[in-house]
Amino acid sequence: MAEVRPFKGMYYDPSRVDIQKVVTQPWDVITPEMQERYYTSDPHNIVRIVRGKEMPDDDARNNKFTRAGKHFRDWLSEGLFIRDNADSIYLYTQKFRLGDSELTRRGFVAAVKLEDYESRVILPHEHTFPKHNLDRLHLVREAKANFGQIFVLYPDPDMTMQPFLARFDAKPHLLCVTAEGVTHIITRIADPKDISFVVEQMKEKQLFIADGHHRYQTALNYRDEMLPKLPKNARRDVSYRMMTLISMDDPSVTILPTHRVVRGLLNFDPEKMMRQLKKFFSVRRVTHTKSDLQPILQKLRSVWPATTAFVVCLPGNEFSLLTLKDRASALEAMPQSLHETVRELDVTVLHLLALEKILSLTHELQESGEYIRYFRDPAEAVRLVKRGEGQVAFLLNPTRVQQVKDVALAAEVMPHKSTDFYPKLLTGLVIRKLDI
Repeated sequence: MAEVRPFKGMYYDPSRVDIQKVVTQPWDVITPEMQERYYTSDPHNIVRIVRGKEMPDDDARNNKFTRAGKHFRDWLSEGLFIRDNADSIYLYTQKFRLGDSELTRRGFVAAVKLEDYESRVILPHEHTFPKHNLDRLHLVREAKANFGQIFVLYPDPDMTMQPFLARFDAKPHLLCVTAEGVTHIITRIADPKDISFVVEQMKEKQLFIADGHHRYQTALNYRDEMLPKLPKNARRDVSYRMMTLISMDDPSVTILPTHRVVRGLLNFDPEKMMRQLKKFFSVRRVTHTKSDLQPILQKLRSVWPATTAFVVCLPGNEFSLLTLKDRASALEAMPQSLHETVRELDVTVLHLLALEKILSLTHELQESGEYIRYFRDPAEAVRLVKRGEGQVAFLLNPTRVQQVKDVALAAEVMPHKSTDFYPKLLTGLVIRKLDI
């Protein structure tokens, strides 16, 4: 099913730059503060390409996308990059700490043939936004390269791939960089026998997009735009996209919860909200020390995944643990057209019952970006409420990997910000230049 190929990878020359200072987090998680930090870290930081600054005098001929293309061409002419002579795949190893555990996650970077969603070979679990798709399309038109990774999961219940990839741990590394507490290591796999093994292993697999839905949709759009314009011998480059493939059966695959803070509601009445929530949830007040949320988060995690639960934080240091009373009643209160796999998600229950039904935040209002802010760090969400910049915070448990698979197989999508795969795949470690 999935068609995987090696490619001639390109990467920064470590003798020319400090790799630590030129790679970034994925473009869609780069905040304005991060963007500024990346800009000042090195004049060749990849942020100038993947998330360049907008200028007041930008126009059709001079804008962040045309500047991105010029940066890339200039850096190529300066010899800033090394490009492999032979087709390869690239072991991508991440070492990180989660709680008290030290984890190692291995994947591989390859060129994967693009498939329309209808083929059921590469499956999404999230909607994309046309504005972001157009943004990425402008970039690939100007730069003609893949800079960021698409994080893709594949089933490997027999754990065939993990011991194979682990064999290359002792090989010389191309690149090694530590960013935000995570060590990222790239190792070339060039032996044709090893590449053939990987290609054969992937042939019968479905792939599931974890992160990078906009990058994938952009690749489809660019393929469809360019195929009629290109001679046959140049069409293959736009028919494939660089991706990092990781086993969904690897226990190191981690999804973190994304917490919500609601703000800007007129006539918000917290007591009324709590009364209405009691129709669906058992409510128990919970306490914590001023500087430590862990006891509350542990109580929340203790009921996971047996039932749907979340913590409500209101001004005045008031916390309540809510657990679903009766799932059948909750499901009846949701649109019956919604697929069961989606209705079962904690984030769906929160969005449809608490946010939409009780707080009157319609789907359109939720997606507007005006009323909900999203946080990986629960303490940051709580601080926003304490400062009076948020009216209520909802702390959640994470979505499970199996739920991502089930939703994708059902051809459904999750609510926005349902998954936060950790750690992210860095941008700029391996680049795939399109020879068109």
